Amino acid sequence: MNILNKIAVICLVGFLASCGEAENTVAPPPHNLADDDVSYFTSMVIVEHNGPKGHVIVEGEDKPLWFSSVRDTLAFTRLPEETRKILAIYLTDMSKADTWDNPDNSTWAEAENLFYVVGSSKMGGMGQAEMVPFSIVSDAETFSQEFGGTVVTLDEIATDLILSPPDTNQHSH
Repeated sequence: MNILNKIAVICLVGFLASCGEAENTVAPPPHNLADDDVSYFTSMVIVEHNGPKGHVIVEGEDKPLWFSSVRDTLAFTRLPEETRKILAIYLTDMSKADTWDNPDNSTWAEAENLFYVVGSSKMGGMGQAEMVPFSIVSDAETFSQEFGGTVVTLDEIATDLILSPPDTNQHSH
């Protein structure tokens, strides 16, 4: 193989390697919630609030941004003034959670892979209506039969619903 062919092969390998890197967008893994982690919006200790929670991993930050509710987590991702690059959005997967009051760290799932019950009577961490995430659609349907609401995907949740003032007139069962 002459020198020009070797250079061509090296360039081709470099080009293909860089293409593979651009397409490889594996999300960083979820973090574990510590007892002293506080909510990005409220600065309140997250473990003191019941219901599903979330965290967002953004480029350039060592620690995730924590949220005491799914609604707050999704609101952060839809704020037009928020320009940081989001690498991953993790929410409590209620299909895996043993309890509503204090779901553990083994229940994190990527937001885009979940089904949501919107409009149920179940209140989230801040005593507000919650968008309850499930990895198994039948779990979401069972939850909606018990607590009301509609099962939707993340893309079906309207931004104005997420960013509108929370409805606190509903009561938890």
